[in-house]
Amino acid sequence: MILSVLKNTHRPVKFWFIKNYLSPPFKDVIPHMAREYGFDYELITYRWPTWLHKQTEKQRIIWAYKILFLDVIFPLSLEKVIFVDADQVVRADMGELYDMDIKGRPLAYTPFCDNNKEMDGYRFWRKGFWRDHLQGKPYHIRFVITFQIVSALYVVDLVKFRETAAGDHLRVFYETLSKDPNSLANLDQA
Repeated sequence: MILSVLKNTHRPVKFWFIKNYLSPPFKDVIPHMAREYGFDYELITYRWPTWLHKQTEKQRIIWAYKILFLDVIFPLSLEKVIFVDADQVVRADMGELYDMDIKGRPLAYTPFCDNNKEMDGYRFWRKGFWRDHLQGKPYHIRFVITFQIVSALYVVDLVKFRETAAGDHLRVFYETLSKDPNSLANLDQA
C-alpha cells in the first residue's frame, strides 16, 4: 500500500499508523522506508474507552479503530485524512481524493464495485441486519447518520467529523449493535 500511494501521488505524503497493532519488524523498518522513499509518518494510539463494549479479536479491534475513534486518535490540528487499508493497492493520485468536495459531509466513501458480480458475497447490506435496517431502501455509500458505510478507502473531514459529533454518534450506535454479535459480523461495516 505504501509504495503504491507514493508511486501515484504527486505531493508530500504523511502516513499515520496505529501503533498498538504494528508488528515489531514493521516498527523497525518504517523509519528506513521513510528515509528511502521520502515520506513522513507518525505512530498514533488510543486507549479503548472502558465504557464501550470491547472487542476481543485483534482484527475486529483494528476495524473499530478505523471508524469509531477518528475524532480522538488524530491531533486536533489535522483537518483531513484519507484512510487506506494496508492491503490496498492504490492506482490513482490520492491528492484527487483529498481535494474532492465532499459537500459538507464528515466522510466520503468510494464505490463498492456494485457492478462486479464477483463482489456479491461481500455485499453485507443485502442480508441480515442491514437488509432489515434499510427496509428496502437502496444502499448508498455515503455518510448519513444511519451509518451505511463501508470501504477500504475513504476521506475524512476531521473538522466536520468533530463539529457534528459523528464519533460520539458512531460509538453510541456501535454500543447498541455490539450487544448482538450477528449485527456486527463485519465490524468496519457498522
